[in-house]
Amino acid sequence: MSKETELGTTVCAQIGVLGQFLQEKHSTLDYQAILNGIYVASDAVIEYNSDKFGQLSLLINWIKDAIGCGDIKGFLDFVAVEGERRNLGYGS
Repeated sequence: MSKETELGTTVCAQIGVLGQFLQEKHSTLDYQAILNGIYVASDAVIEYNSDKFGQLSLLINWIKDAIGCGDIKGFLDFVAVEGERRNLGYGS
């Protein structure tokens, strides 16, 4: 497995896990730790293939900025991140 594929799988799997947890409303989960993992994986994968993962990274950074500013409405971009994950072939 190439490093690009490994990193792409990691970031997209973490997005899927976060999406599932959000739907199930887990209140004891450390969402910040999951988000930080997504940010790190996104930054890593963009270095390998910015053409393929550029849109995903952009959307993830919008979410990061929105959360950092306390703009919870910006977290709705997560829906777009889920869609991009599917477009990349990492989700159903």
